[in-house]
Amino acid sequence: MDARFLRRRVHLARRETTLAIQEFQTMLKAEPRLAPARHQLALAQLQAGNVQQARAELKEAISLASNSKALRLARERFADVRREGGQ
Repeated sequence: MDARFLRRRVHLARRETTLAIQEFQTMLKAEPRLAPARHQLALAQLQAGNVQQARAELKEAISLASNSKALRLARERFADVRREGGQ
């Protein structure tokens, strides 16, 4: 993981949600198949209250995830989002 990815996660941890969303979206424009970035973008969207966008990003992260730990985490987050969204 590079420093840019970690910086984006710091924005998320500091609840700088709008900035985190913008930066993860920028990262994904350059590397759209980066599952961990999609997962983090989903968390940022969820933090912002954008449940539908979070759900879409988590679905994409699950489909892109190549290692089982990342896939498991994405599935767990997706289950949480589904419960929060009432589905």
